[in-house]
Amino acid sequence: MSLGWARVGIVAAVVVAAAGASGCSTGVDAGDESHARSAARVFLDLCAEGHGSDLSHLLNGPALETMLDAGDLTDGCAAVLRLSDRVPAAAFAAAQVTDVKTNGGEAEITVDVPGATAPGSLEAEREGDRWELTNSAFGG
Repeated sequence: MSLGWARVGIVAAVVVAAAGASGCSTGVDAGDESHARSAARVFLDLCAEGHGSDLSHLLNGPALETMLDAGDLTDGCAAVLRLSDRVPAAAFAAAQVTDVKTNGGEAEITVDVPGATAPGSLEAEREGDRWELTNSAFGG
């Protein structure tokens, strides 16, 4: 699947997705680990299902740019997860979130992806009532 979206389309998708995002709302109280884990699971499921435009509500700007620069959805998802291996989209559906460490409004998430030689990793920040995947390696 090509990620050659027009920049205007990306902005529109971000606005629409942010307004209608469900499943990632955390509130700002107890349960941050569970909610960060849920955001990672939603990301993995959207990658597996080929719903690239729906990922925009989960990613900060630099992480979204990394997705777009990768050339296709599967490679973009692998880049956000910091995987060095190319894996099939189905691997994201079978991936397991194995560890989540939260510190205030930040989380470090470890993901085992079948076919990858090393676990993937995500970083996330709580933005209001939702978690956003940031990955500081992207300048988040």
